[in-house]
Amino acid sequence: MGIETLSPVAERFARAAHTYATHAVVQRQMAACLVDAASPYVTGGGRWFEFGCGTGMLTREWLTRWRPEEWVANDLVASHEPCLAHLAAQGGIGRFRFAGGDAGAMALPQGCQVVWSGAALQWFADVPAMLDKVAAALVPGGVFAFSTFGPDNYCEIRALTGSGLTYHTAGAWQAMADARYEVLVMRQWHEVRYFADPVAVLRHIKATGVGGVTRTVWCKQQLSRFCRGYEQYETPQGFPLTYHPLVCVWRAKGYDGMDIQRKDAETFR
Repeated sequence: MGIETLSPVAERFARAAHTYATHAVVQRQMAACLVDAASPYVTGGGRWFEFGCGTGMLTREWLTRWRPEEWVANDLVASHEPCLAHLAAQGGIGRFRFAGGDAGAMALPQGCQVVWSGAALQWFADVPAMLDKVAAALVPGGVFAFSTFGPDNYCEIRALTGSGLTYHTAGAWQAMADARYEVLVMRQWHEVRYFADPVAVLRHIKATGVGGVTRTVWCKQQLSRFCRGYEQYETPQGFPLTYHPLVCVWRAKGYDGMDIQRKDAETFR
C-alpha cells in the first residue's frame, strides 16, 4: 500500500468532509499558490490526473484557469465522487472518471499532460516510488504540480508527542526529483495560526482530517499533559500551530526506456 494505515486515514477524511473547507485555510492558500506557480508551464486540453482530490479544493482553483479534455480524479474516500463529478460538469470537462482508492497501489492513467496533487504526498509510505509512477504517467515534458509540507510542519505537536508524519526537506525533494524531473518551481514558507487554547488546536487538526497524525490515542491524562505542555508556546496572539507549506512544479524528462507500471496501466484505459 502506498498510503500508511489506509483505512483510518480514509475514515478521518470522510468524517472531516463537512468541516475541511472551513478549517483548511492554509491548504487553500497552498492551492492558490500552486496554481499561480504552475501557470507559466500549464496549458489546457489533454488528459489530466489529480490524486488526493478530497472534495476538490485544488480542483476548484485550477478550473478557474483551464479546462482539460479529460480529468481522472482520485481519492481514498469513495463518497467524494459525486462532488468531483459535479465540479467536472460545472467546469465543462468532456470526460470525467473517478478512480477511488490508494493512488500508491493502483495503476495510474497514462499519457497525462498534467498531474496535480494538493497536500497529499506526505501521507505516502514510499514517496520515491510514487514519484516514479507519476513520471511514468506523464508524457515527456508533462507537468507534475503538487503541494506538501516541510519538516517544521506541526512542530509544536511533534515536540510534545514525539510522533507525526515524515516531512521531507526541500533539499530531499530536489534529490528525489533529479533522476526523473526538471524542477521548475520550488517554494516554501511558514504560516502560523493561533488558537484560544490547546484543545482548540486539536479540534482544528481534527476538522482538517488529520486528527490521527500523531498516532496517539488520547486519554484524559494524556490530554491534560498535552495541554500543560502546550502552554510553553502561548503568545499574546494565542496558542500557535506552525504550518510549513512546500509548493513544487516539475517537468517530466524523456522516458523512452521506462516501463514502470506500463502493463498494469493497460487495465486502466
